[in-house]
Amino acid sequence: MGDSATYQNVVNVNEHFKGKYTIQYLPASSVKLNPFHFENMCIESSPDSSFFPHSIPLPIEFNTTSEVDFIQIKHISPSNTISLMNYTSRDVRKLAKRDYSHLTEYPGYVSKDDRVFYLEVDVTKPGSYSIHNVLDSDGMNIRPYKNSFTLGYCPTARFSYPGLESEYMAYKCIGGKDDDEDWTLPLISTYGVGPLNVEIAAISNGRTISKFNATISGEELDQDGLGWLQSQEISRNGLEQEILRDPSLFYKAKAGTLEFQILGVSDKLGNRRPYNPASKDKDVNYAIQLKESAEVALVDFKPGSPLLLNQTKALYFQTSQSLSPSATFIVQFEDEKSARKENITLTFANLDELKRGFSVSKPGRYSLIEGHDKFCPCGVNSGKQISITTPDPPSVSIRGLPLTDKCVGTVGFEFTFSFTGQPPFEVNYNVFKNSSGILRPVLNERGLKEHSKKSSGHRYQFQYKPRQEGSYVLVFKSVKDKYYQTIPVSIPEAENTFATYFHQRSKYYIFDGTGSKQLSVCKGGVTEIPIHFEGNHPFAFKYSISDPSGKIVAQETVKDYFQDFYTIRTPELSKRGDFQVSITEVSDNLGCPVESSENVVVIKARGEAPSAQFEKSSFHQIVEGDSVSVPLKTAHIVGSQSNKLVYSKTGLHDKASSKDLVLQGASTLHLKEEGVYRLKSFENGGCPGVVSESETITVSFAPKPNITIIADTKQSSSFARLESSCQNGIRNVTLRLEGQKPFVIPYVVTYPNGRTRSSSISIDDYEVTIPLPTKESGSYLHEFTTVYDSLYTQKAMSRISKQSPGATVQYDVLEAPDFSVDQQYIQLCERASTNNIVPFKIPVTFEGKYPFTVKGSIKKKESLEKEAFEISNVYVPEIDLNNAKLKHDFSVGEHIIQFDEVIDGNGCDRSSLEKHNTVSVSITKVPSISKSSTKSYYCVGDHISYNMSGVSPFTIFYQFNGQNRKTESGFEFQRLASKAGELAIVALQDSSATSCLVNFTTDGDVFESLKLRVRDLPSVEISHGDSIIENLNEGDQTEITFKFTGVPPFEVTYVRTLGEEEGRHKKRRGAKDVTRVPRRIVDTKTIRDIHGYEYTEVVGLEGTYEAIRVSDAYCSASRDVNEIL
Repeated sequence: MGDSATYQNVVNVNEHFKGKYTIQYLPASSVKLNPFHFENMCIESSPDSSFFPHSIPLPIEFNTTSEVDFIQIKHISPSNTISLMNYTSRDVRKLAKRDYSHLTEYPGYVSKDDRVFYLEVDVTKPGSYSIHNVLDSDGMNIRPYKNSFTLGYCPTARFSYPGLESEYMAYKCIGGKDDDEDWTLPLISTYGVGPLNVEIAAISNGRTISKFNATISGEELDQDGLGWLQSQEISRNGLEQEILRDPSLFYKAKAGTLEFQILGVSDKLGNRRPYNPASKDKDVNYAIQLKESAEVALVDFKPGSPLLLNQTKALYFQTSQSLSPSATFIVQFEDEKSARKENITLTFANLDELKRGFSVSKPGRYSLIEGHDKFCPCGVNSGKQISITTPDPPSVSIRGLPLTDKCVGTVGFEFTFSFTGQPPFEVNYNVFKNSSGILRPVLNERGLKEHSKKSSGHRYQFQYKPRQEGSYVLVFKSVKDKYYQTIPVSIPEAENTFATYFHQRSKYYIFDGTGSKQLSVCKGGVTEIPIHFEGNHPFAFKYSISDPSGKIVAQETVKDYFQDFYTIRTPELSKRGDFQVSITEVSDNLGCPVESSENVVVIKARGEAPSAQFEKSSFHQIVEGDSVSVPLKTAHIVGSQSNKLVYSKTGLHDKASSKDLVLQGASTLHLKEEGVYRLKSFENGGCPGVVSESETITVSFAPKPNITIIADTKQSSSFARLESSCQNGIRNVTLRLEGQKPFVIPYVVTYPNGRTRSSSISIDDYEVTIPLPTKESGSYLHEFTTVYDSLYTQKAMSRISKQSPGATVQYDVLEAPDFSVDQQYIQLCERASTNNIVPFKIPVTFEGKYPFTVKGSIKKKESLEKEAFEISNVYVPEIDLNNAKLKHDFSVGEHIIQFDEVIDGNGCDRSSLEKHNTVSVSITKVPSISKSSTKSYYCVGDHISYNMSGVSPFTIFYQFNGQNRKTESGFEFQRLASKAGELAIVALQDSSATSCLVNFTTDGDVFESLKLRVRDLPSVEISHGDSIIENLNEGDQTEITFKFTGVPPFEVTYVRTLGEEEGRHKKRRGAKDVTRVPRRIVDTKTIRDIHGYEYTEVVGLEGTYEAIRVSDAYCSASRDVNEIL
């Protein structure tokens, strides 16, 4: 029993089984055609077809021990002609050389009988085949079974197209009136043993909508013998008959492609020839395009627009679907007056032409009576009519009467229009002025030659008066009404032309007729009033000037004035009020009064000078960017829009800095800059005024908010570098704020990793303490970018360029110390921990600055009581619990040491240790060993095992048959018993820190209890351990003897196997083994309670007898049955 071994290496089971006994039998035929009952087979009739074979290998099964020398097969053709097929011994030998392994796939194939073999002969003609005669090499007949095999030609089917190809049109219309028209379909031509069944699918636009079978039958054949097996070629209109039987096929189909696809054909014998369902060959696929007949209607898209005289109107065709090109329609026209009818044939070459419709030029009734596109007739509603009317063109009767003045004569025309037609109406005319015999057009208000007048009624009047005197011609050219808008109807120009000389009465204008008829004059001022004359010079007139009380202060009469312009000059107007200048008694040289739209001018005279001043001196403090509004106190002004104020601004801190500013058209100053403001001059309505310079307005900016850092280590009021802080510690900064609360401080924090965060805080106090982030270790930069208060809000600050200064705080955050236990499990032997001295140190890893202080607790695992401890001044990466002066009892069991907090030399601590912060200390008893089983003995080949407790691995010291040995093992010590003997455990040592060792020889009882006994395996021998072959006649018997070694009683199990010797007496002479027959177990028997060392068994069956299992009073041996096969 060595250190380690496998069962196969130490136990040779075959040594316990010797000998075997073999019985062999010492060594009456048939032939069967088509042993596998082949049916539904056929051969191709055409050498061009290859889907089915042109010949069939017909199998023959022989059951004989003799050599086959001659084979004769009888063939009866479909015409009942008999012929014989002869195969000589030479032919048989050739047939025997073929590979027939494919026959093993058929049910009924005999593979386990050497007397049975197979041949195949090729048959190439239709008819019936049967065995006629078979002889062996001795000339003896081999009995044939009454089997036969029938073979016909394979069926075929195709579409055939007799006649002209054009008769099989490529399309058919559906849904129209010609839906039931006859159409030519191909015939179905078949060849084969009838009747034939042709499978056809109807496919609409790629989707199968129907499947049907067409049965094709020929003339009645002679049923005597095999006449029924004759193949016939037949053509029938099977497709047409199916459509006539089920016309709903076309209702299922949609417009598009309808295909008839031959899927397959089968004959009377059950043979079926499939065809490719995707083939587009016309032999198996007949396709036709289904065209859906469209519904077409004649429509008038503009029924409110009549057919105008000498014009055309468009009518259109509205279709339910798109039409094929080259569409033709017949439209019937019926004259409303004569009731005469005529047909109009319209052909449209493409869809664009069809969309444009057609034009009609005659009023009457139109209806669509027929239509068709390139493929199909269209559905029409011939009863629907469209009535087209032609309204009479408009006309106008124009009457023109001259307008006369008693002084000058004709000054214009008054025209009266009388219309016929449908309102609204419009008359177009031209106006010409005769200048020295040349007619020059007078343009209208838009600069166009053509003038127009519109009327919503049948009667309209207007007056024409030219602005200038002269000879004018008015020519009326055309008239429009509701319908004749784009095509005006011409008016006879000769009858509607009006020409005359138009006179103008004399006129005068004040300020050229364009200026204001009201003037303003400053106190004591004078003014001038211009008068413009047109007409018959010279003129005579009179004017007067009256004061506000109506008293005339100046007047004058002017006669024989030949000039076009005259200027009235007023005296000085010192009185306040409205003065009037009146022009009267104006006449020309004809003695006619002169017309004017105005003859009075009002002069508003001012009695006092305008003045302006500040209400009072005042001081204003504003937010920079805002403004303050200061109203002016004014007097004696005429509207503030004409104000002009000059004022000065002097620097608030620099008195020498001054500049003048101007305000116009307003009475309020809007001041937004710092300084002292004074008034310097004032005008109103162009009149100089007075100002008061004693009042001033002072404007100053409110101070901006400010921020100051309060810290002992600051470098300035806006920058401070704070003392270092511990990670996750508390770090604050205090800010002092100046301004008007509440305050808003935007800030940016730059973290040690470079990441930044922006935000803002709102503060309603003048001093605030802000906590700073310390979560990450490294250098922080906390920038308070600016400060806003209630005056200088963010919106207010955005309007000025100079912002309030911010403040910056910089500080470092020291990384928090870290702590982890490097050895989380410690094991000790019970004897190692005594007198409360901890015999181990805990290796750890510190992160931070030495020295460290650690805090934690210790408890026994199953206890709830903890003992806290603290160890200070740790300068090395290990923890010595003896420095904690623990009272804890390290008894047998598991103890948990947990470290909760670590503090480094910077004073930074980590008080939430969670990972790698515990140590499990296991105090174990001294190691022990025990048998894994209570068995009193073991057999050779068994596995002997002991179980151990303690700290693994263990060192085991043991003896076997007096020899000392040593090995190392885990918690189970296991060995394979390779020979008989005794095993004793001497000592055991574990792998604890103190390496506990137990010597079992010091305790005799324990030493004896750990011993184990190993017994040898029994053996069996058959008939002297030899291989004996016994030849018996089938049915005889013989004896086999078993001999045993071991301790009785015995039990033996033997098997009978068969291999090459099986059925050897049945094999035909000279036959060669094609394949080696594998040996197999055919019988198994067990004999029990054998109390002697020999035993005899009577047997008589063919095969080899061998023992596979033997057992005695203690042990048993078994062999692998695969070794004897």
